[in-house]
Amino acid sequence: MYLFTRTAQLTGPLREAFGWAAEITAFVNGHGASHVSLWSATYGQPVGTVTWTTWVDSMADISTLFVALESHDDYHEVLASGRDFLAAPAQDEIRQLVHGVPPETPPPAGAVVVRTTAMVANGQYVAALGWGADMAGHVEKVSGQPSFFLMDSFGGFGQVTWFSVSPDVAAAEAANDAINSDADYLARLSDVATLFLPGSGHRAMATKLV
Repeated sequence: MYLFTRTAQLTGPLREAFGWAAEITAFVNGHGASHVSLWSATYGQPVGTVTWTTWVDSMADISTLFVALESHDDYHEVLASGRDFLAAPAQDEIRQLVHGVPPETPPPAGAVVVRTTAMVANGQYVAALGWGADMAGHVEKVSGQPSFFLMDSFGGFGQVTWFSVSPDVAAAEAANDAINSDADYLARLSDVATLFLPGSGHRAMATKLV
């Protein structure tokens, strides 16, 4: 199982830009086999950053989805209508699931995702993957919220990603408080110094729009 994401930084009047992002999301969901969610960065990324996400069984499924979309002239028209809203070309990423069970139905609008990324240190790949999956399971147990651990398939070699999904900001805050007050979680963090490159960790929060 893989998580496909497309991230873009929108510019111009953001109300109009987000409207376009929602429009193209609706088009894709009306013409594709996979459901796509649209997220807006809340903290940890530039203002105006949006991300489209969808779970797929294989990388081949993504190719099939885009081939189907690109056969529609309307798709290209919707894409072109947003060219003035894009500060730079969007970036596609795909991550392989290591721990977690994708939901049968997408989270509702207003849901919050907290994401952490880090780079595995040289020679620590196997140990880091095992630690990362175990930590995701522990976070899920303590927080009560679904948590995932994934290997980034492209981009920086050795990058891994954790994320947890909460129904709203209040639930995300409560989950964060529970984790940060858990002695076992804090003790496990001591392993970070040897498993991951110093300074490579990054956290961000996003809210689901559509």
